[in-house]
Amino acid sequence: MKKKILIIYDIPNYCFHRISTYIQKYSQYDITIERMSKLWKLNINKFDLIFSLIDYRPDSNKILDKKKLLIGIRSDVLIAKQKGFYNDKKLVEDLALGYICSNKIIFNKFKELGYKCWLAEGGIDTEIYKPLEADIVHNPIIVGWAGSRKHFKEFRGFEIIEKACRVVNIIWNPAYKEDRKLDEIGMVKYYQNEIDIFIDIDIRAGRQNGLLESASCGKWIISSRGCGIAENLVENGYNGLLVNRSVRGISRGIREIVNHPEYKIKARETVLRDWTWERHVEKFDKVFAEVLQ
Repeated sequence: MKKKILIIYDIPNYCFHRISTYIQKYSQYDITIERMSKLWKLNINKFDLIFSLIDYRPDSNKILDKKKLLIGIRSDVLIAKQKGFYNDKKLVEDLALGYICSNKIIFNKFKELGYKCWLAEGGIDTEIYKPLEADIVHNPIIVGWAGSRKHFKEFRGFEIIEKACRVVNIIWNPAYKEDRKLDEIGMVKYYQNEIDIFIDIDIRAGRQNGLLESASCGKWIISSRGCGIAENLVENGYNGLLVNRSVRGISRGIREIVNHPEYKIKARETVLRDWTWERHVEKFDKVFAEVLQ
């Protein structure tokens, strides 16, 4: 009989919910997914393991049996904002069996702190996020960015990108969450039709979804070292650029990258090779197998 695993998310049709559905689709285990606020409907005791994708609500996680609980950690800044929570070794170890980290930066931090942890970044649906048959390059070039301009503003760096666009006299067309309520299909169309280069220098991000999604759509990608999954995804001078996190560094990167249309092809090839959900669910299943043995 397959082991039963419950995966907990927060907001329907948002990031954690989509991750849950892909794990459910490709996992070898019997996966149930449920919203945190609806847990009262379930018999929690029937599950062999519980995986909470909600890393920033430790008080809520306390209602769950720590002997069966894994917690996902998606952002090192969210860790820091817990007022020392994750530096309290006893409290962390008393809360869960261990932690699944969304990038190597967070994983290395948790390893240094001595916590039981694993690395599983997550993937992307390359059948949804894909290039148009005919590549579009706008004149002038258009730079994109996606996310909230309110939350964690000090870490995101979109103001630096905007200034760099002015320096090189190209169009800045961000998809601010507060202005454009785009669903998944809307985001795909944004990448495909509205931008040429996607730049993400967010030092808070866990996965850098926009960078991964735009690469899968065959766009030029630029990021910086120390940002989320950037160094795992972007091979500098091969499928994109890793630049200094500054106006000068980004403006230079923009001028350089438009001379390399082959980077866009390589970015898509990299995603198809390394970032499909089928491949990444294998990593989650390995964690589940280790914990359940």
